[in-house]
Amino acid sequence: SLRVSFDKKKIKEIEERIRSEDSISEVNVALNEGELLPGDWIMSVMIVGEVRDKVFPALIKTVDMIKKEAAK
Repeated sequence: SLRVSFDKKKIKEIEERIRSEDSISEVNVALNEGELLPGDWIMSVMIVGEVRDKVFPALIKTVDMIKKEAAK
């Protein structure tokens, strides 16, 4: 098993930063915290934008920021 937790305030800040990027209209991060077992989901990240060329890099950036800045 793995114990997972996140700084929820930092998650909201990351969502706002990504949402403010060019061509990104919505960002939503869902987190599964606590004692997780193999096969359990940890996070789901949704990015809505005008074109894939902007959305995919924003998705990667969001996940990287969460791992570096918000994981406890």
